Amino acid sequence: MTGDTKKIRVMISKDTERAAYIVNECWKTTYQGYVADVQLSTQWCQKRADAIRSEVESGSLENFVYDDGQVQGILTCGKCCDEDKTDAFELWRIYVDVEKQGQKIGSKLLKFGENLAREEGFSEIIIWAFSKNKPACEFYRKNGYEILDKKQLGENFHAEGVRFRKIIS
Repeated sequence: MTGDTKKIRVMISKDTERAAYIVNECWKTTYQGYVADVQLSTQWCQKRADAIRSEVESGSLENFVYDDGQVQGILTCGKCCDEDKTDAFELWRIYVDVEKQGQKIGSKLLKFGENLAREEGFSEIIIWAFSKNKPACEFYRKNGYEILDKKQLGENFHAEGVRFRKIIS
């Protein structure tokens, strides 16, 4: 690893509180107005925090942080769980501290995830975004992702999701 990629490392237990804070603040600032309010509630923020903690403790997903002296971003990834894409790699979470957005941290996390997928032998990457999250959708398109399909997401979301994919070699 060189340069800023040295700042990306495996998430450890002590990182989970900061990572959950970043994810939940992004939900509150980015998704407000187009996801169900229940998703922004204290209860659901706690559920996301518990999920991150559980993933790190169990190793069920691969979790990484961008750490420049403090955790500023999070990447969660692993084998895709979509029934029609079981041979693909999925990027579940790419979130950057609201105060650090626009500093290329998200791009570095995305490239790190793509390289990890290649190293693990995958040729296709999947990532979901809310269709109303125009900056995220544009970010993925700019980075070579194409829209695979769209679907209405279930209860508690009440929002449309866009599934992106990228073929990697």
